[in-house]
Amino acid sequence: MPHEIEQIILSSNMRDEPFENKESADCTFTDVIIRMKNGDLFGASFFAYKSIEVLRQKHLKNGAFLNGNFFWTKGMVLINDCSKKSIQETVQYMIDEGDFSTAFTKFE
Repeated sequence: MPHEIEQIILSSNMRDEPFENKESADCTFTDVIIRMKNGDLFGASFFAYKSIEVLRQKHLKNGAFLNGNFFWTKGMVLINDCSKKSIQETVQYMIDEGDFSTAFTKFE
């Protein structure tokens, strides 16, 4: 198997206030780093669907992204919630379906 996961690292685990409940996981985002058993590293940014509207409202106020008219980020994956369980299931599904290499960036 070309992609066997050794470790999943979430940037949200490094925040002072990590999300621990379903409500906060529903409305957040996190960078995800995948370490494969062969040592390869891959990254993507996971956004809960609800977090996009929260960001849009923030951008309406601060003028970013043409006052909230658009948003983009490289390697964005939209997901129902950013819980570790949901992310693990999604990453494994993407590997199984062949989408992983398209959605994730390999770190050199």
